[in-house]
Amino acid sequence: MSDTYLIPQDTKEAGEYLVSTGQAIKSCINASLLLHKYAPREIIESPEKNTEWLKNFCGKFELKPANEYGKLVAAQKKRWDMRRNDETKYFTLVTRSRLLVGSGDKNAMEIGLTLQHVTGLPYIPGSALKGLARATALIKLAQRFAITMEKKPIEIFEELLVCPTDATQERAQLWEKLKMNDTATQKLSLATISEDPEATLFQTVFGSQQQAGACVFYDAALIDLPYVKTAPGTQSAQRARTLFEVDVLTPHFPNYYRYPQNKPPSDDQSPIPVMFLTVAAGVRFGFTVAPAGIGRAKKSTVEQAEQWLKEGLTRYGIGGKTSAGYGAFTETEVLH
Repeated sequence: MSDTYLIPQDTKEAGEYLVSTGQAIKSCINASLLLHKYAPREIIESPEKNTEWLKNFCGKFELKPANEYGKLVAAQKKRWDMRRNDETKYFTLVTRSRLLVGSGDKNAMEIGLTLQHVTGLPYIPGSALKGLARATALIKLAQRFAITMEKKPIEIFEELLVCPTDATQERAQLWEKLKMNDTATQKLSLATISEDPEATLFQTVFGSQQQAGACVFYDAALIDLPYVKTAPGTQSAQRARTLFEVDVLTPHFPNYYRYPQNKPPSDDQSPIPVMFLTVAAGVRFGFTVAPAGIGRAKKSTVEQAEQWLKEGLTRYGIGGKTSAGYGAFTETEVLH
């Protein structure tokens, strides 16, 4: 039995034969198009059948340098290299674990993953990278000044960091508010924070309500394929892997999660596996941090932004399920 595809009428008429025989879908190498537009109706209406479809989807993106998908990644790396200039900072990192970015971006199959519309390649939005760098900087500064790592003190401390230096009265009020909510700050002075170089750079890099940040965090691009590499000293060999991998989440109390007010968690509820897509470990991404305009940021400012971002990626990870080990990065190759 052939699959049914829910596509617009004009698209169907433009390629009636290819669509009706499924050849257009079989030859498509755009993961975004396949996931968002070419999911079969039978799979959408019966999610319990999507396991096999997702496995076939992943198998479609076996990575070899010579195939069309390998050429697509090589072309993207070439474009990424063309961004280089003296004012911009570049670095690359490898996913140490599976990556799940954009899980909240649902589609007809309710499987979210951030993919470029044109190429179908996974990427990490610059907004997410800026948020990670900001959170990392905030944690480091809070630790330096012994701010209690609780929600209220951290929120006030962040307000203080982005408050304009010439807003003397507002900064003094925030400082008094912080001391009331965190006794650990009693030994500090407002001048100590105001004169700290990294604390000053926080507002410069990330901006405030009055002024935009001086640095731009570009989308991270996939620039290298995740090959299997043997450990040093062993016989050299490589085999292709797939870019995407299927993972599973199994809620043991589905009725409780759906109706928490009426259904307490109990052992008589049947676990329901939920399949989702991830980007495989061992994928190399390229990251770019640049000044927001000519003369907007000193070289040292961009370097500090780069350092915060790199530390956030390697220490905390990015995307969904980071507490479970997803989204972690490393500077070294991942052996498989």
